[in-house]
Amino acid sequence: MRTASAESAHEAATALLNAGLRAVEVSLVTPGALEVVRDLVGAAHAEAHIGVGTVLRAREVTAAARPEPSSSCPPRLTQRCSAPPWRLAY
Repeated sequence: MRTASAESAHEAATALLNAGLRAVEVSLVTPGALEVVRDLVGAAHAEAHIGVGTVLRAREVTAAARPEPSSSCPPRLTQRCSAPPWRLAY
């Protein structure tokens, strides 16, 4: 998801997860995206997959791996997209 603020991204993602959605991706173009991902990973949604999207640079892969999201995807789908970011070698 892309939103104008971290607060709106967190609210939207939480609402979707509480409604039963099992996967949420927060785009890095959202301000504060990594903080949102860290909060969601640490929240009570253990069965959910929390991903980071619009990953364009190697340093973003490293930063995205710190909150240990379930996936990290560039803006176009590649074979590497399905691997957890801490296993990617860019």
